[in-house]
Amino acid sequence: MEIETLMDNDLRTGDETSPMFLKEIEKSKISIIIFSDNYASSPWCLDELVRILECKRTQQQIVLPIFYKVDPSDVRKQTGTFGEALFNHERKFNDDTEKVLRWRAALREAVVLPGYLFDHGHVSQLIHRVSEHISQLLNRNYLKYEFNYPIEIECRVQDMHDLLGIGDPDVRMVGILGDGGMGKTTIAKAVYNSVAHKRHKIGVNSIVGRIQVMKNMMRRKRVLVVLDDVSRKNQLEKLVGEFNWFASGSRIIVTTRFEHVLDNYRVDLAYKVKKLEFDEALEVFSSNAFPSSRLPDDPDYEKLATRLEDVH
Repeated sequence: MEIETLMDNDLRTGDETSPMFLKEIEKSKISIIIFSDNYASSPWCLDELVRILECKRTQQQIVLPIFYKVDPSDVRKQTGTFGEALFNHERKFNDDTEKVLRWRAALREAVVLPGYLFDHGHVSQLIHRVSEHISQLLNRNYLKYEFNYPIEIECRVQDMHDLLGIGDPDVRMVGILGDGGMGKTTIAKAVYNSVAHKRHKIGVNSIVGRIQVMKNMMRRKRVLVVLDDVSRKNQLEKLVGEFNWFASGSRIIVTTRFEHVLDNYRVDLAYKVKKLEFDEALEVFSSNAFPSSRLPDDPDYEKLATRLEDVH
């Protein structure tokens, strides 16, 4: 999943926050607020904070505050540099006292949100922690809204998680085996989406470029590779190469209809896709065919379902 970022100075013009930038805030899935020592001195930042919190209330936007060498109590109580800045704003905007009141209320609202406090250490460590957190949050929402998998698929994804052993230090290849139409690709996609934020993903156009990237970069990165619908052993040899290409903790998922493909290569474990029971298959079908994700309450549909069950 690609993450596009927008800095708060990308669209600023003049002395006020650009309307275009406020529109970009509304389109965002997550906003990061960095409270620094001089944060409250900027009307831009305070206007953006008000809009961000509006989006949190109306659009369920994720908001993550970071207190960068700032005491959260100064933000909440509006003391220290925050108190000084707001006092100056009250003098400057004495003809629009409601504006400053909105800013004060927004600061009190934001300070109680879960976030990060940074008062010492390396900034790179903070960036890494925040990046991991954001990836997990966005991936969780991506799965929730874009891939609303039926419980039957989730159970099979959990089985795959057990085989993959995410977090173990070895390099592991796991196969997904089953006939066409059994849901191998769907399971692989669901597994990928559930763990991809913990791995590096790289897209390469050519075979030569891919091999070079594999050899030069994969040894230093923990990766997740998914190979879908493999039919011959030599495909694995060309696409995966040797296990020593991969850094410790990497995982490779292979979906195939042919058991010999897995037997003839270094596939550690294989998950044989179980045939869905009729009720499970009907639920998966309904979730894709109907807006309500269930069979419509109609006698004709009930008759069709009964006939299908008899055939099944």
